[in-house]
Amino acid sequence: MSNAAPKLDDIFLQCHWTKNNRDCNKMFVPVLTEQGICFAFNSIKLTHYRTEFYESRQKDFFTNNATVNLDWDLENGYTKEKLYNLAAFPFHTPGDMESVKVLLIDKKDDEDHKCRVPSQGFKLILRVPGDEPQMSKKFVNVPFDQKVSLTIKPQIMTTSEGLRHYSPERRQCYYQNERYLRFFTVYTQANCEMECQANTSLFRCGCVKFSMPKKSGHAVCGIKNAECFEDITKNFGKWKFMSKSNIYGSDNEERTCIDSCLPTCLDIKYKAEIEHQVPYDHNYTRDTRLTEITIKFEDDVINGLTRSELYSTIDFIANCGGLLGLFMGVSILSVFEILYFFTIRLLWNLKSRQQIEPFDSKKFKETV
Repeated sequence: MSNAAPKLDDIFLQCHWTKNNRDCNKMFVPVLTEQGICFAFNSIKLTHYRTEFYESRQKDFFTNNATVNLDWDLENGYTKEKLYNLAAFPFHTPGDMESVKVLLIDKKDDEDHKCRVPSQGFKLILRVPGDEPQMSKKFVNVPFDQKVSLTIKPQIMTTSEGLRHYSPERRQCYYQNERYLRFFTVYTQANCEMECQANTSLFRCGCVKFSMPKKSGHAVCGIKNAECFEDITKNFGKWKFMSKSNIYGSDNEERTCIDSCLPTCLDIKYKAEIEHQVPYDHNYTRDTRLTEITIKFEDDVINGLTRSELYSTIDFIANCGGLLGLFMGVSILSVFEILYFFTIRLLWNLKSRQQIEPFDSKKFKETV
């Protein structure tokens, strides 16, 4: 696969980062995906998000360019020293200015119209650093001979500290120290689902796909196991397994991969929209196609959403007290008065009625 796949120099003609020309070999690194070898920008090295149990041929495709120190993590973001430093890694762009611009080339002889994607072009995905690349997930298809400008709209969901004492099933998210994966040091929903699918494939088919995480000695699925593996892929939300990765004891029950892999409590997703697209006129060569892709953020400020409890215990008590005080004039003494009239006073009245002698009409007439 490595010998047959196109090299980086065969695809990238020019690369720009923050409006400056860059060496494409230093910007992009090859990564192994379920659809072959792709090229990633701003990708962290394997040891930052994979454990020692992960045996993969991925290391053969990565170069030393992806071995810089990491100044960022998913839950806490950048360190204070690197927050405003544009040289921090992973790179971050200053505001909504032009971030990445690449000029890609394609040879017509290399096109295969029997590929899975009906339309010809380049496939582009946006992911959080630490997410395993999956080209079969949501992607943007960029056609040939086009100038395309993509706008990124990040969607950030944070979780308030008031929900930390709730169970993950109740708050519907995991913190990094609550969900442990065997092959990944960074928990994300995509990594969890991939590991879960690999475990299900190994259990039911006896093998895993070449791009999936596996331990040393695990077999790789071939044509003989294709039908079994495709069945697991199609019925991904059906198969149940015994999950013991959660620190909570309630997770020792059978669940599907979708039910077990909740989002992270700090969830970041990227939505890309094609803002501008025009034909690319060039006189390069007749048997080649050129595509120019420009990627930038929509705004320099991102407004996120926060997951929080609608009513805490204190809020509930305060609201109940406020409503009672508003409509009934109730105070703390009034509560004791209500208890008095419905308990002690009620029993006293019943006892007093039993001690009163019943009225006799005959004795009343004789007296008269």
